[in-house]
Amino acid sequence: MLISRLREGLLCLETPDGKRYIRPTLLQRVQLSWVFRHFHIVPLNVLSRPQYDLVESLRMQGPYVQLRREDFNVELLGTIEYPIHTEKRPEKQQHRLADAFTPGTLAPQRVSGRNSSGR
Repeated sequence: MLISRLREGLLCLETPDGKRYIRPTLLQRVQLSWVFRHFHIVPLNVLSRPQYDLVESLRMQGPYVQLRREDFNVELLGTIEYPIHTEKRPEKQQHRLADAFTPGTLAPQRVSGRNSSGR
């Protein structure tokens, strides 16, 4: 099984646009077999930098494969899951302690313990 995956295994990229299959070179299949040594599906964000670069270079330039009915018996090296992009939440405005002491940033406040009616 391992030999057949190294000989002709495909890499599956599970993107928000759908699944794509890539036929890596023998050296790339050896590198990817290490990525998938314990799991068949690996999220993109857990890859190391060299592994991430390998997957991204395959995604950008790799030879995509159209799977036909007879190709369903081909061994998969594994599947890389790409995160589903959601709408970016607006970033919270960060407040700095120095802004509290900058003149003109705060409205003047009354500091006495009395209320405004003089009681």
